[in-house]
Amino acid sequence: MFQDPSASALVAKAQGPAAALTEEERDRYSFFLRSFARRAENLFFQSESEHIDPETVRGLHTALITVLATEVGRSWWGNRSDEFNPRFRAFVDRGLAARVAAP
Repeated sequence: MFQDPSASALVAKAQGPAAALTEEERDRYSFFLRSFARRAENLFFQSESEHIDPETVRGLHTALITVLATEVGRSWWGNRSDEFNPRFRAFVDRGLAARVAAP
């Protein structure tokens, strides 16, 4: 995002209503989410296998859940979650459910 200032604006815009995004923006944001979720999935398995401390990746996983809890994120995850490992999907789904359940 540091190399492309418009990427930061896109991420900020995607935190609002899905209808505010153009088709091109939805496509770009989908690629961003896929990349972000794949990185989080990779670190999830590294922490499960004790190659890295789970505390090291907690912030990234919290950020992923925050992004996926938005209207755009929920829609994307609902359409794409089957592309990810079932254990990682369950981890994300638990995080999303806990976020919804929190006051």
